[in-house]
Amino acid sequence: MDPFRLKFGYIQTLDRFFRPRTLNAALKAMKAGALPTEGFAWTMNSLKPVLEEPWDFRAFDRILASKELDFGSAKILMELFERMTGHPDFETALYAAESINFIESHYAKKIHQASALADGWMLARLYLKMAVLNASRPSIRRYYGLEALKASRPEPRRPLKLQDLLLRLAAYRVLEQPDRALSLLNQAEKAGVAHPRLTLARAQLAFEAGRAGEVARLMNLARSQGASGRYRKLIDFWNTGEQR
Repeated sequence: MDPFRLKFGYIQTLDRFFRPRTLNAALKAMKAGALPTEGFAWTMNSLKPVLEEPWDFRAFDRILASKELDFGSAKILMELFERMTGHPDFETALYAAESINFIESHYAKKIHQASALADGWMLARLYLKMAVLNASRPSIRRYYGLEALKASRPEPRRPLKLQDLLLRLAAYRVLEQPDRALSLLNQAEKAGVAHPRLTLARAQLAFEAGRAGEVARLMNLARSQGASGRYRKLIDFWNTGEQR
């Protein structure tokens, strides 16, 4: 199988709630629907060597030229190209710099289109993507994170909406402001806004703070709130302990 025929979207989730450490755990998770096929392939064969020297520049070109350049692929390639800019070979470093500009221009065009349509929700999402793409450049990441907050700012006296809350929580995440994220969740709770995705956001904050007991409690709460689809599968997988 050509690893570049798989999208890289799964790889950006490696640092989230769980990561199978064995082939058996990955297989069980895939069968349960808690892990995509790409996750199983990563565990079984690992795509990492493909992203290291010697690089297949033709494969990079095919991905960049694709009309369906997904965000997960763009993120992984950006991280790779950032490293390549420091390569001692001038042509390699130049190729990496031009590729970074290409990806940024791709999303800059989308931002311009969303601005022209006055689509604040889409604009905030695109700013967040730009922030994540620039994870290695703190000042640029912070700029786009703050722009995402501005774009997702609720109108005065308008009830808090779930999609706005989730966008702002994501912005606080890229800005590395867990205290503000928790404050926003508390504000939503006081306003009577309850949703399993907000509970899972609390669980993620607890997980990152190393409070495993609280994570388990919040996972069970999210289940009782009616978490469905991939969120329910994630909860079930977490509670089985099989990912360990």
